[in-house]
Amino acid sequence: MDRRSPSYEVRLAKYAARGFEIYVPDLRRKDFDPTIFERALTRVSGLARLLVLEKLSTQEARDAYISQRRHIRARPNASGGPKYRRASRRARRRQRGLEGDLKAAAEFGGLQMSEYDVMFHIPYGPGIDAKRISKIVYETDFSTNSTLDPKNRERKFHRHPAFFGNMKEALGDCCKSNEIPF
Repeated sequence: MDRRSPSYEVRLAKYAARGFEIYVPDLRRKDFDPTIFERALTRVSGLARLLVLEKLSTQEARDAYISQRRHIRARPNASGGPKYRRASRRARRRQRGLEGDLKAAAEFGGLQMSEYDVMFHIPYGPGIDAKRISKIVYETDFSTNSTLDPKNRERKFHRHPAFFGNMKEALGDCCKSNEIPF
């Protein structure tokens, strides 16, 4: 298999999650080295990575895989110290998401749908109307520019991930304090 980009296998796995499949006439699964499933996912590429992603298509399968890798390498469980508790709290909060969000439910097992979705997720589904989306956009915009965030303290200008409102509001200067970045 020829690699076109680092994310090629992940994209193919996402297509497989949506019901598409690649037909390889000479593929004989019994001839594959079973140790590909023991390696770290980042160290496997090409067809071997596709087979691993196929086997780890659910969150439970990936969690079991990570737990098995920890056990093999004699590493402690993820439920260790305060750093892990904080991380698991963040993961639970992210998992909770918005009730009725069909987009979040359709994502391929924790793999990012795109780089843009990481920063800004606009949900859709029953019960999610324009007013609710407008509130989410406003809150994201506000938190992106918050000076309370340690990452923003040294920043000399602020940014807006999205604009909302009518055309006059969206095309004009929405906050009157935008500076030209240097």
